[in-house]
Amino acid sequence: MATFLSVVRKAAADRPRLGPVVVAATTTALAVGLVTLLRPLLAPNITSPFLAAIAVAALLAGRGAAFLAAGLAAGVIPLLYGETHGLASLSTTAGIVRFLIFAISALAVALVCGDLHVQRQRAEEQAEENLRLRDLAEDTAAQAEEEAARAEEEAVRATEAAARAAEALESLRNARNEIEAIVQSAPIAICSVDPDGITRMWNRAAEQVFGWAASEVIGKPLPNVPGALAAEHRAVRTGVLDGKTFAGHETRRVAADGRELDVLLSTAPLQDRAGNVTGVVGMYQDVTERKHLEAQFRQAQKMEAVGRLAGGIAHDFNNVLTVIQTAAGSLVGDLVPDDPRRAEAAEIVDAAVRAARLTRQLLAFSRQQVLQPRGLDLNTLVTGLEPLVRRLVNERISVVTRLASELGTVWADPNQLEQVILNLVVNARDAMPGGGTLRIETGDILLDDTYPRIRDTVRPGPHVLLSVTDTGCGMDEATQARIFDPFFTTKPAGQGTGLGLASVYGVMKQSGGHIWVYSEPGQGATFKLYFPRHEGGRDTEPEPGPRPALRTRPAAGATILLAEDNDAVRASVRRVLERNHYRVREAGDGRQALNILAESRGGIDLVLADMVMPAMDGLELRRHLRAHHPRLPVLLMSGYSEEAITSLGHEPLGPVLEKPFTLEGLLAKVEEMLASEPAA
Repeated sequence: MATFLSVVRKAAADRPRLGPVVVAATTTALAVGLVTLLRPLLAPNITSPFLAAIAVAALLAGRGAAFLAAGLAAGVIPLLYGETHGLASLSTTAGIVRFLIFAISALAVALVCGDLHVQRQRAEEQAEENLRLRDLAEDTAAQAEEEAARAEEEAVRATEAAARAAEALESLRNARNEIEAIVQSAPIAICSVDPDGITRMWNRAAEQVFGWAASEVIGKPLPNVPGALAAEHRAVRTGVLDGKTFAGHETRRVAADGRELDVLLSTAPLQDRAGNVTGVVGMYQDVTERKHLEAQFRQAQKMEAVGRLAGGIAHDFNNVLTVIQTAAGSLVGDLVPDDPRRAEAAEIVDAAVRAARLTRQLLAFSRQQVLQPRGLDLNTLVTGLEPLVRRLVNERISVVTRLASELGTVWADPNQLEQVILNLVVNARDAMPGGGTLRIETGDILLDDTYPRIRDTVRPGPHVLLSVTDTGCGMDEATQARIFDPFFTTKPAGQGTGLGLASVYGVMKQSGGHIWVYSEPGQGATFKLYFPRHEGGRDTEPEPGPRPALRTRPAAGATILLAEDNDAVRASVRRVLERNHYRVREAGDGRQALNILAESRGGIDLVLADMVMPAMDGLELRRHLRAHHPRLPVLLMSGYSEEAITSLGHEPLGPVLEKPFTLEGLLAKVEEMLASEPAA
């Protein structure tokens, strides 16, 4: 029986759709079989109840519409079959036993049918669950794929965003590095402070200008603000924090070594992305050197203007003095020694000589005197002047010379340079009334490119230095600023003209050199004279040569062509020459002189011409005469030679009679020129 039921159960499980048919057929067969077997044992009147019980049991065991047919078949078919054939009565014990066995068998059949139904139902439910799970899995997979796609898109977008962020960060880093490099390499000092005045940035130029390293400044208040300007600094910072800007604000700052610097301050507020002011940036331009140069330039302009004025005055005054000296000299010569007017005329001559010295100093200051430069050894010049220097100073002043063993050559006029040294010696002597030390030194020096930036317009390169130092009273800055001005003097009235150092300044400038003074009150003074080193050789004093050949025609009675544009000077010179038995032809400029020379047809023995004249000056006239009349001597007169020296170039100056000249000087120079044969 068990084997039979297992086979039925397996058939129902293997064929889900045929399960109810198999169960119904099997149940009907079992019921029929049981009725057939039990029929002899059952009473006829209990056949129907028995079959009904089997049907009910089948219905109870079916538990589902699928097996209802099987239950009904199990009960109805045996019932119909029992009624047809009849069943035994259950009045006996054996009948009851048979009935119980029949009922149990029917119940077993029903249970088998119910179990098969449950398994079927579970199989269907499991199949449905599997289908649902498969659909769910498919939906989940689709959702997962969509989520994965979205995640991939998000990942791509995140990657792109990260790349953009990295690129922006790199650009920001590069921009910051670029700004940092610009700030650090800027030639002007740049710093920044927070609203409380604490330093946040200090570039390399600030380190160089002010002397503090960034590590010494950052995180602290600015150290370069002088105490006297602290209120101004706070006012500027407050104004910038309020949104104002300052450009080119001229003020002063202090360096680490205590020096005060003139600076131009430009400021601006620092703002965050929201526009809030977070600090102040300041830029300092050190203009100390520029202001120093501006002061020097103004001084040079003033000296140039005064020099031009002095030169013009000296030129005109020389002409006046020439008339005075020649006229007074003639007057002295005309008066007998016992004539009381002779002494008065002599005083006029002496006064004119003193005035001539002043004009020469003015011309020296204005760089308009006639120079005859040559290659010089300063050591030789100083050694030759040393005896005179010792006589100029008193016995309480010791003179010390320190001359370099090997010294370069300078290009200068020795006479003017001697006068420069003597003027400095006299100035030093007057600064040491109680005695002291006067030191004269020479040496070679190389001025680099930084020196001209702080010392006027000196050209860099090799120079020869001459310094004169005293241990006297010294000078303050105000005195040093005017020391080379003409007519400026610190001496009592009547003890100085104020032209000594002015003439020194002029000679140095005209010689291409430079003079600088170092002094403090009570510390003496040092005058340093810088001469550009001359690469040529040194000129020696000319050896006395043979006496010049005499002209066959005597000086007295010679004809002189006088070219002078000043009427008074021309008339005065003409009178002197004529009174000394010379014949004189007059011309107002060089062109008139050439016309007179052409008319005379060789009757001119000497040309006496002013160096500076309109139309054709004396130099141009001399060039023309040398080209067309090479044996005709030419004597130039000069009282104002700036234009003449400029036009000379490298041409030798030749014989010159400097104005103002005396009667004796004029006649001596004329006789010398007439007595010598000019080179062809």
